[in-house]
Amino acid sequence: MTPLTPASTSRFFEQQHHAQWFTGRDRPIAKVEALAEVELAPGLRLAVLDVHYQDGGRETYHAPLTVDAGAADAVGDALDDPRCARAMVAAIRAGASLGGGVVGMPTPGSAIPDVEQAAVSRIGGPQSNTSLRLGDAVLLKVLRKPERGISIEREIGAYLAARGYANTPRLLGALAFQDMTLALAFQYEANDGDGWSHALARLAARAAATLVEDAALLGRRIGELHAALGAKTSDDAFQPAPIARADLHAWAAALRREVDDTIAVARGAAPTVAGALLDARAGLLARADALTRVEPSGMKTRIHGDLHLGQVLVRDGDFLVLDFEGEPARPKDERRAKFTPLRDVAGMVRSFAYAAAESSRRGVDVPSGLAARASAALIDAHQRTLAATALLPSTSAAFDALLSCSELQKALYEVRYEIAHRPGWVAIPVARIVELAGAVA
Repeated sequence: MTPLTPASTSRFFEQQHHAQWFTGRDRPIAKVEALAEVELAPGLRLAVLDVHYQDGGRETYHAPLTVDAGAADAVGDALDDPRCARAMVAAIRAGASLGGGVVGMPTPGSAIPDVEQAAVSRIGGPQSNTSLRLGDAVLLKVLRKPERGISIEREIGAYLAARGYANTPRLLGALAFQDMTLALAFQYEANDGDGWSHALARLAARAAATLVEDAALLGRRIGELHAALGAKTSDDAFQPAPIARADLHAWAAALRREVDDTIAVARGAAPTVAGALLDARAGLLARADALTRVEPSGMKTRIHGDLHLGQVLVRDGDFLVLDFEGEPARPKDERRAKFTPLRDVAGMVRSFAYAAAESSRRGVDVPSGLAARASAALIDAHQRTLAATALLPSTSAAFDALLSCSELQKALYEVRYEIAHRPGWVAIPVARIVELAGAVA
């Protein structure tokens, strides 16, 4: 195998300006260094590449590549070739070493089907990772920008598989290089689309009562997820712990920082938003302070960390939870930390508010208060599902404080995200932030 040339790999990345997964698109490249390079099949390479930028920065990418035998410098994206996904799944299934430190690692107890003849198709539009469906058997998630250390999605997927949690696609295995996870193989689940599209369809059909019923079922499924993540275990990474007063103070301090960080972001890009947040600042800080005064109760556990309607699939009237990586803008240590399960509930509450707002923007006559009714049904079902556990706060004061602060933190994150990516949507989280600032007891 003739090694890839630095010129060919540099040119490959320079051609990826349209790709959502390539975050260095606006940074001139100084050089590209190969950390690993293995042959998957004739003309197909799996490469782990360090991209060094002229500004001194560096990023690591997983790049499955095609190599033109007649022109060694001609490389392209191998994920358009079905042999690539099949070879990666085969390596995971066999627990094979591909050389160069790249190994397949099947999940214990998982039966990975043979996909040698499976049809391969991409799932979804532009994403930070690439998902491929192999027949009706496997979904392969190719991690384009692998992180060193533990993969959170792999860690939680393996834990839930061992626990037998049924409402998430089962993790079948992983492809890894050293301490990086390059790809994850999941059991493919036939489905009727994601929860976001499903909710918008319900709203467009004026099916308000059905949407509230959906929310209650979703609350039960999320409660079951939290019961699995909050069960006693010998694994320190998942062992739940009582919420202490120190946790409330730490979460309140983080919330205060996010208030000011969000105002700072808005000042530079959205002065009107910054003005609204500045007017609300005293009330927001008061809400954070109120969290420190409640009596601590409930447990802190591992959570999903970025739960919204787009992170669930609808299947035969039921729901499957996906994508346990957490909010991508947050550091890994924070995404692996333990929090109140109400953070996930708050994320779904915000998602119902978004669905109602987006439907109204599309001209749908959304009944007043429908998002609030759906959220109330979700919260009630979640509480009922966990009633026999000690995971949730035992007093209404602590419950309300944790839920409202979690919702505020999510809304602040949304403001920063919308300013950067969808400025036309920023009014949705701002409206809720102003409401939360004015409702502090």
